[in-house]
Amino acid sequence: ITSLKIEESLEFNDVLFINEKTIFGYTFAVKSSQKNNKQKFVFEELNKLSQGSLLVHSDYGICRFNNIKKINLNDSVHDCLELEFADSQKLFLPVENLSYVTKYGNDDETSISLDKLGASSWQKRKAEAKKKIKDAAKKLIKIASKRLESKSYQINTNHTEYDKFCSTFPFVETDDQLNAINDVINDFEKDTPSDRLIVGDVAFGKTEVIIRALFLAAKSKIQSIVFVPTTLLSRQHYNNFIKRFNLFDIKVAEVSRLISKKEKNKIYKECTEGNIDILIGTHALLSDKLSFKKLGLIIYDEEQKLGTIQKEKFKEIAPKAHCISLSATPIPRTLSMSLSGIRDLSLILTAPFERMAVRTYVSPFDSLTITEAIKREIYGRKNGVYFVVPRKKDLPFIEQFLNDNLPEIKYVITHGQLSPKLLESRISKFYNQEVPLMLSTNIIENGLDLPHVNTIIVYRSNIFSLAALYQLKGRVGRSSKRGYAYITYKESELKDNGRKRLSIINSSDHLGAGFNIASQDLDIRGGGSIIGEEQSGFIKEIGTELYHQMLEEEINLQKSKINKEIEIKSIFQPIIKIPEEIFIPEKYINDVDLRLSIYKRISKITYQKEIEEIKIELVDRFGQIPFQLKNLFKLVEIKILCINCNIDKFEFSKKGILIGFHNNLPKKPKKLLSLSLSKNNSFLLRPDQKLFYDFSGNIVENRFELSKKIINLIK
Repeated sequence: ITSLKIEESLEFNDVLFINEKTIFGYTFAVKSSQKNNKQKFVFEELNKLSQGSLLVHSDYGICRFNNIKKINLNDSVHDCLELEFADSQKLFLPVENLSYVTKYGNDDETSISLDKLGASSWQKRKAEAKKKIKDAAKKLIKIASKRLESKSYQINTNHTEYDKFCSTFPFVETDDQLNAINDVINDFEKDTPSDRLIVGDVAFGKTEVIIRALFLAAKSKIQSIVFVPTTLLSRQHYNNFIKRFNLFDIKVAEVSRLISKKEKNKIYKECTEGNIDILIGTHALLSDKLSFKKLGLIIYDEEQKLGTIQKEKFKEIAPKAHCISLSATPIPRTLSMSLSGIRDLSLILTAPFERMAVRTYVSPFDSLTITEAIKREIYGRKNGVYFVVPRKKDLPFIEQFLNDNLPEIKYVITHGQLSPKLLESRISKFYNQEVPLMLSTNIIENGLDLPHVNTIIVYRSNIFSLAALYQLKGRVGRSSKRGYAYITYKESELKDNGRKRLSIINSSDHLGAGFNIASQDLDIRGGGSIIGEEQSGFIKEIGTELYHQMLEEEINLQKSKINKEIEIKSIFQPIIKIPEEIFIPEKYINDVDLRLSIYKRISKITYQKEIEEIKIELVDRFGQIPFQLKNLFKLVEIKILCINCNIDKFEFSKKGILIGFHNNLPKKPKKLLSLSLSKNNSFLLRPDQKLFYDFSGNIVENRFELSKKIINLIK
């Protein structure tokens, strides 16, 4: 056996090289080193700018991006963003200074007014937001430091049976799954309790990550709880866990309304004695009768459905426990916390092998379309169908519809108010394919994993939240067969936000759209206070992206006050003016939005290595890089040097170069003095603390090379 990167098997010099794809029918997943880049890329995608979108200029406030225009600056052509402010005022921002603008987030044009250029109202709003952000950062650091002060229980991550247990997983792990599993194992190896959010689309394999974490905890004699929002999800986890854990002598129990009072009391007693390793349950877990001998792992499944107070209760009961939250569409507060670096984040963005995206149709409720869809699924594809309504009172109408249009099709009705026994027997009938259709309220939203059901019809979909619609859509297409979702609504009930939700669901037709759904939910609803429970936040004043940026800066500042060793990164943006052609030619990238997205990525570069990575990607996607774009990369290299030397102004004029320092603080003032006093030099230190390099109007060498040479001299 040898390691070779070969796509297909081949014969060479009478030796036959057979790769794993030929033997097993698939390629083994390997650990990816691109993890950080992937997270970064996802956040870039979320904050993608497009024509007409609302932006926030950090100095002037809310504006609208109209177009990219070529403007002649110092006898050379530059691409500039045309930004429109109130009263049709225009500001042209050179693309190399794109980091001054962030995406506002909520494109609800009717309720947002643009700022006036140079007006004081924006600076006031920004100052107020900064004050609130400062308070939030202090509280967050207090919470985090409290967690870091406590010691977690020791979990053995090198258990002898771990590999054997992993081999019972019947699928091939994706790269992202392996990364998430490794993240959790790394958390366990630290001696402080972790708090990790795992975001993965519906049916992308989040459960396997927690199953492996639960195994390691149980084998280290540490108890775990899995807190879920619905009885159905609780029962499904219980059945799955029993199959996987029984072989390894791990005891699993469940508490929900399907369990009798007598049985619950017995489970509570066993938990206290430490005889139960894994306890799965709904809100029944919040019972005061429940106590643990050694609770060291808390898992919140579908955390967007669980209340903040309930989640915090477990942290109080078990301050030493590791916490893992799973979600396809995390609530804005959670997403906000993860984007701000307060909680650890793992992303599962890769679809399992052979998975296909669910086809979505959004339309008013139409009897003929729905009847045909049900017939095609049940008779044509020999699969099952979910029919979901938002309220119990809607069930009789759909029942009548089914009896009138499809009298020959058998179905079961399920909702949350059925007795536990009746609910279980009806679900079992559908599960065992005795009946092909289930008419239900949204109790099926979380947890049902039935590969034989591949069509879902949602009635009065405008009443559901964005995350709920996405979860419902994720109930189908969970095998290699294509899933279909018919999202229907009543025209008379459709309001603005409902219309917006449906248009987002309709456009989220690709695999892995859950994270984007959550970010758009963050836009529609606001992130809320990261500490408190209220959902619509003051983020609206300054925009989502700038809020996260400011929060991150404030957290780093507060950390540096506590720990003097932490260095605060300079957060200024240098103004660099070099009279050279700097832009992406339209012939090279024709699409305005795509060109802008590339500009934004280039403006966020902070290391030389990133320049090389983007160059390779651009050559691969669009061909050889034109000289104007090469100039932009050269300018970014100079920008990195400027930030490292605390230079906030680097401007060419006809006679020389003017260099200004951030807060008038050069890194090496003595060096500047000796340069300006040297007779053979062209440097002049001005009374306003700025440095002038005089080339007397004659430039022999390349301007970019000259710039680097000068910055290296004053380094």
